[in-house]
Amino acid sequence: MKINDIFFELANEFRYKLLKEIFNKPCRNSYLSKKLNLPGSEITRHLKRLAKYNLIIKKTDNKYYITKFGTLIVNDLKYFEFLTKFDNFLNTHNIEFIPQHIKMEMGKILNAKLLINTMENIELWSQIIKGAKNYIWAITDQLQYSIIPIIQQKITTQKLEIKSILGSNLLKKLVYTDEWEIYIKGPKPQIFQELYKLLKIPDNIRKINKIELSLIITESEGIIFFSNNKGIDYSECIYSKNDSDFIEWTTDLFKYFWDTADKMSIDEILPKNNGKN
Repeated sequence: MKINDIFFELANEFRYKLLKEIFNKPCRNSYLSKKLNLPGSEITRHLKRLAKYNLIIKKTDNKYYITKFGTLIVNDLKYFEFLTKFDNFLNTHNIEFIPQHIKMEMGKILNAKLLINTMENIELWSQIIKGAKNYIWAITDQLQYSIIPIIQQKITTQKLEIKSILGSNLLKKLVYTDEWEIYIKGPKPQIFQELYKLLKIPDNIRKINKIELSLIITESEGIIFFSNNKGIDYSECIYSKNDSDFIEWTTDLFKYFWDTADKMSIDEILPKNNGKN
């Protein structure tokens, strides 16, 4: 068997649909005929061709089952489906920095949406935080000061795990600024000590010198911004809600960068006035 044999068989739209239906669950000919609105004889012809290349197998209950080989093929083709669905986006954004083993699993975010409105994307970021019930994990090189009161309120009224990976430039801005006092009510340093205790800082914050994506994920939804040749592009994002595969993939991505990010000491993130201790 050659790779072009497989691609030739699956170049047929109906055979590929049949294979994915059987991948989802074992099926009889009659079910597939109704599902694809094709005559039974046509379904049989396609199934025989899929079986010829060991993608499916018919068992004694007259149902067709995906083979181990077929499962591997479908999972890999989901990655190619993702690439073709987001081809224009991928031509203008960078994903090369993503580890290959995680990149090959991008088929898990196939059903996500591409959103292309900067202001709506930023507002969606806030809405995701508001809707979080169990945890918020984020990677960012930017800070929306408007979300600080939301986070303060959520971590004081519910048990919420927060983990963040910050860009080094953002970290410097947070440390050497007086803007915090505008958005966080209370005198320094008491308010910071209280906030840091609630957030379990520095245990739940790490840093990376160069951030090439920005993301936020909760137990039910997530959003990802990738970089282009000017930096992270907040005008376009990939978003999904109530999709366990999407959450699984973004979680794996976050964990990879969390494990490779630098741990921090409390001294690194204690606020300082205008660069002075």
